[in-house]
Amino acid sequence: MKLVISLIGSIAIVALLTSGCGKSSETQNQPAGGETAPAKTENALKDAAKTVAAEGEKALSTVKTEGEKVVSNVSAAATAQVDAATTQFNNLLSQAKSYVSEKKYQEALNSLQQLTNLKLTPDQQKTVDDLKAQIQKLMASQTVTNILGGLRK
Repeated sequence: MKLVISLIGSIAIVALLTSGCGKSSETQNQPAGGETAPAKTENALKDAAKTVAAEGEKALSTVKTEGEKVVSNVSAAATAQVDAATTQFNNLLSQAKSYVSEKKYQEALNSLQQLTNLKLTPDQQKTVDDLKAQIQKLMASQTVTNILGGLRK
């Protein structure tokens, strides 16, 4: 960006130096094949404009490349975080299901409780809520069974 600004400044200086303040006798009496001061100025400005355009395109290309690198890095980091969270979700859910099969309902609820620290998708949250409801029903059923078993003795 500094390069573009300095090039624009250079163009302005070249234009001022080559244009002069008025018509001089030299420009009026120039040979037919020679280049006049306004033509020189115009050519200098065209050359400077081409240089600025080329530098601008180069700068734009550099910014685009760097931007793409940043986007790629951010995307990779976000994907890694999502993968880690998904893995943690799956591990805790499997652990909870294992506890349910072993009739360790409180441990299963404790495993599911650890998921509150994660930002779950709606589908994941529904899975957790359904499993919690199932565990609570099983716990209530177990309590009733224990009470009835105690009464029979």
